[in-house]
Amino acid sequence: MNTNMKRVISGLAALGIALSGMALGASSAWAADGGGSGEITSEAQTAEGTITITNAGGDTAEHQFSGYHLGWFYAAASDTKAEAGFTYQMATDPAHTSEIEAAMKEVKDDVHTDKSLYELYSQDNNYFVSADDTAENNPMGWIMANVSDKTTGGKTQLTDWSKQDSTALRQLANALKKNLTNPEYATAEGKTPLKSSSTGYSNPVNQGYYLLVETTDLASTNAGETASTADPSSAKSTQSIPILVASTIPNEAMLDSTKDSVKSDKVGKVSLKSSQPQIAKQVVDAKGKSVDNPDYNIGDDIYYELTTVIPDYTSYAKCSTYSVGDADCRKLIVTDTAEKGLTIQGVESVKVGDTPLTSEKYSTDSSTKVTYDGKTADDSNPADATKTTIDLGAYVNSDAVANNYGKTVTIIVKAKLNKDAKISTPTSNVPNKNKVELTYSNKFDDVNDAKTIPGGEVNVYTFKFKLNKTNMDGTALTKPEGAGDDWHGATFVVSEKDGNYLVKSDSGEWTTTANKDQATKFISDKDGNVTGFDGLKQGTYTVEETSAATGYTNFDLPSFDITITPVYQQDTSSKPNGATTWGDYELTEEEVSLDAKSDTRIDQAEDGNSFTINVKNAKNLTELPMTGGAGLVAVIAAGVLLAGAGVAAAVRSRKSNSRAVRI
Repeated sequence: MNTNMKRVISGLAALGIALSGMALGASSAWAADGGGSGEITSEAQTAEGTITITNAGGDTAEHQFSGYHLGWFYAAASDTKAEAGFTYQMATDPAHTSEIEAAMKEVKDDVHTDKSLYELYSQDNNYFVSADDTAENNPMGWIMANVSDKTTGGKTQLTDWSKQDSTALRQLANALKKNLTNPEYATAEGKTPLKSSSTGYSNPVNQGYYLLVETTDLASTNAGETASTADPSSAKSTQSIPILVASTIPNEAMLDSTKDSVKSDKVGKVSLKSSQPQIAKQVVDAKGKSVDNPDYNIGDDIYYELTTVIPDYTSYAKCSTYSVGDADCRKLIVTDTAEKGLTIQGVESVKVGDTPLTSEKYSTDSSTKVTYDGKTADDSNPADATKTTIDLGAYVNSDAVANNYGKTVTIIVKAKLNKDAKISTPTSNVPNKNKVELTYSNKFDDVNDAKTIPGGEVNVYTFKFKLNKTNMDGTALTKPEGAGDDWHGATFVVSEKDGNYLVKSDSGEWTTTANKDQATKFISDKDGNVTGFDGLKQGTYTVEETSAATGYTNFDLPSFDITITPVYQQDTSSKPNGATTWGDYELTEEEVSLDAKSDTRIDQAEDGNSFTINVKNAKNLTELPMTGGAGLVAVIAAGVLLAGAGVAAAVRSRKSNSRAVRI
């Protein structure tokens, strides 16, 4: 080791800036002016330190890193006046001297913005000897004293670094990543990568100062591929940007090796702050409250809440003017895909935290020429879905995003059930599905390599019932052979519990009216079937027959109640951590029950089609039952009244005749 490499490094030296993950890490250390002197020993060069790497909160994945050894600490000494409690010297690792100098040529100084770091360094003969023979040069010594270690504003610069993309130190880390080769720690054969864990993984290393470059690809391998739905949690973390960090400093690197090693909690630690984007979806009401009974009438508005977070994009490449598909722009795209039974009416709102985004900060697009399974739509696999994209690229490429890393993005999408909606019955629970996924830039130096992770899939339901007209003996009430065009089936209207009557449009959408005359008339067909009661939400419906079929009596037409009762179970697999309520429910059971109001003419099918209600009609009064409705009791009462009226009329007539005789 030459003497120039062993020059004293004075000034504030940021040993453990741990530019980790997406933000400033936990380790920061400074040396006081006038660090001790002495030459680096072979013991110091071979001594072991540790770097402990801890994941961001909630991240359980193992991150792996290549480690590039940039230099050794030596002549360290405890100093209570120093920021970190010690001073030190640094010698550049000659294996990387030329690469470090090449990186310095790419970075402008924060103060002398017209000069590169290399230009300033090459003018300082305390560290620079020759451009041709770099063996005597000590670039890391100069960097620690002049870049990491500014005496004016240096500490503020470092602690605020997580929200700055342009500091010289940050840019140097990026440039080193591009120029360094042959890492001392890696996944290559014969080497060991550095690792992280949720509780902190302690990696033994040759003591010194390091650049760590994450090699873990926690989402898909290729741009545009989707991470496994079987384990989407493994795809949540963005890759860390390059990390500059010091190892712990052992006894052998001390000025007096008989003293204990440096006792500082600011070196040898990296707390990753890589972002963990998640995408979640739930059904909410118009006010944003979670819905636990997700059934609707066809035509009803349905609201979906999509939530994710703004990744920490510190130091990620960005563009000043965002254009969809631009390879140089950060990406954050939410994609909502709904089955064809759901009509997407539009994106109601987009918020970051509690602040609504204006329309120029995001864009939306929609297509119905897609399939729900994501395969190409063609004749054999026709389009059966609507895909809506909410592209937040304009926002995440703006300056405003730096103040909102980690904040929740809330998107409200408005939809409604349409005539293609799948209908559930007591024997068949059929959901109308809607799913979501998130595409986001995953690598700081390749923002176009966007990763896609799946989110939750939520369901909404709608129900039906059916009427079957029969004769009093239970045989089908059909149109007689030879009946003319004036033959008509039985007519029904339906009202809800509040007394309003149902109105069904030609497109199958339901509304209500207080006027019975405006209610939709449901008429039995030639086979006695009364259909059209499909696409209804849960509740009690009163069915009233208003007109009997041709040839049947209109006396005492039946009225009865049908109640649809679903049972739901919450799907917690998509529920985000910390959410107290969550609108993602699956239908487990449905019951259609009948209240015939003691009318024996009404019963429920028992052939598995329990949503079918049989309604009998009488051809004449003598067929009416003794019980139920007015029935024969009413007929007899009417007969008695008529008979009484006849007797009274006869008496009056007799009296009239008597008077006539007397006259």
